Amino acid sequence: MKKLLLILVLGTSYASWSQCETNVAANDTTICIGDTVTMTASGPATTLATTFAAGNNHRGNMFDIVALNEVTIESFDAHPQANTDIEIYYKVGGYAGSQANAAAWTLVGTALGVVAQPQGTATPIPISVGVTIPAGQTYAFYVTSSNVAVSLNYTDGANAGGVFSSDANIQFLEGAGMEYPFTNGGGTFTPRIWNGNIHYSVIPATTFSWSNGATTSEIMDSPVVQTTYYVDITSSGCPTVADSIIIYMNPEPIVSLGADTTACPGTQITLDAGPGMASYDWNSGVATTQTVSVIGGVVYGVEVTNAEGCTATDTISVGIGAVPIVSLGIDTTICEGVTVTLDAGNAGSSFDWNTAEVTQTIDVGAGSYDVVVTNTDGCSDSSNIVISENPAPAVNLGADLTFCVNESAVLDAGSGFSGYVWSTTETTQSVTADGATLGVGAHTFTITVTDSLGCTNTDDMIVNVDGCVGLNEIVAKHMKVYPNPTSNVLYVELDQLTSESILNVYAMDGSLVLSERMKSQSQSIDLSRLERGSYILELNANDYKEIIKVIKN
Repeated sequence: MKKLLLILVLGTSYASWSQCETNVAANDTTICIGDTVTMTASGPATTLATTFAAGNNHRGNMFDIVALNEVTIESFDAHPQANTDIEIYYKVGGYAGSQANAAAWTLVGTALGVVAQPQGTATPIPISVGVTIPAGQTYAFYVTSSNVAVSLNYTDGANAGGVFSSDANIQFLEGAGMEYPFTNGGGTFTPRIWNGNIHYSVIPATTFSWSNGATTSEIMDSPVVQTTYYVDITSSGCPTVADSIIIYMNPEPIVSLGADTTACPGTQITLDAGPGMASYDWNSGVATTQTVSVIGGVVYGVEVTNAEGCTATDTISVGIGAVPIVSLGIDTTICEGVTVTLDAGNAGSSFDWNTAEVTQTIDVGAGSYDVVVTNTDGCSDSSNIVISENPAPAVNLGADLTFCVNESAVLDAGSGFSGYVWSTTETTQSVTADGATLGVGAHTFTITVTDSLGCTNTDDMIVNVDGCVGLNEIVAKHMKVYPNPTSNVLYVELDQLTSESILNVYAMDGSLVLSERMKSQSQSIDLSRLERGSYILELNANDYKEIIKVIKN
């Protein structure tokens, strides 16, 4: 931020024009980078005093100056009652009739924070006036405090418009006192004698030669490094006077809020303007601390001021981050043994599952699953899903079967299922395994059942088809067996009964599994305790034996 920091006066002050007595005043100073400094040099000048007797006061005075020779009014000293801001105006001609007419006046300049000197002494006003009055003409000046709480001292006069003080070049006339600005709706107080000094120079004009090539009395510059300015002042009839001023640079504060960023909705981030500053001003008064907690959607700026009074600024745009939309869906139920894929969406984000996985998708069974998704803006959202499990339907085809090639068996998956699919492509509850169709060897039958919930399960049975060599040559002559195959009960009829007729049932591996004595020519045998499969039924009657193969379904 550039600012007009000060006005420096370099010049020659003359007690009398002919003697060219010089008193060059040059004030070295220190500024901040970005400040503009105004340096003013003046030629041979003299001072006409009015009075510092005071005795009365109000906001300011209007008075006239008559030029006996052509002069340039360089500056004024005033007599304020306290520190204040001062404005200086001028107009061609006398002030009378223009006390309330602001349009008739030209603002010369404003001096802020003028420090009042002790009562009865002059207070320099740091405003370069530079108004030239031709010989024989009258110009009016208005010197006033712009602070309505502070007045300028003046003295009651005797003759408004009368000459109060003069020298060989100018006359100072008694004027009027008034409110700010101008009469401000009130009247004027006359006659009043303005208290102060009038500094002026006499034409012919002085020439100026600055080290930066400028030839005006006033120069403005904004140096960024320590710089020395030199000026030569030459006036007619007087020797050339040289002077210089050094402009020193205060250290520049450094502030950085970092790169533009984002904040997630409903969250705050902390901005830090850095330590060690004398003051902080965020967004023109929002906060005055080193750090502030802010939300997204705003551009934030801070001005910092260091101990030397220098300032620096920085801004940062805090956008509103996008929140990811995460949904694993509604709770669901799957069948036992089935897995499903959960997808958290938001490709390119980071993922944190309660299973410790960090991928976008995971394959899971029954359970409760949570995921937190964090996108590239640093914003997060989460989702949960509960997956229940239906048990698989129970299906059992029983033990594997073995029978001869000329035999068959019924394979039954059981009832109560909504669907059946056999490896033979049949879709019935049961199928027939025919030895002749299958051929000798081991054959696997697989059943897939589906229950009313849509869940499936499978079971296998191996059917071994045996050629049963020699078995089919044995023909029962005295024994009739039925039904064959049978589920539980087998009926046996003999054409004659002996005292030692015994029925033995052997498994296909030759082991005896059942033995009963025949008590009549027609008798039933309970096979319910036996597994499904093929068995050998033997009739043993004294010295006679007869066998036949039976099948238990």
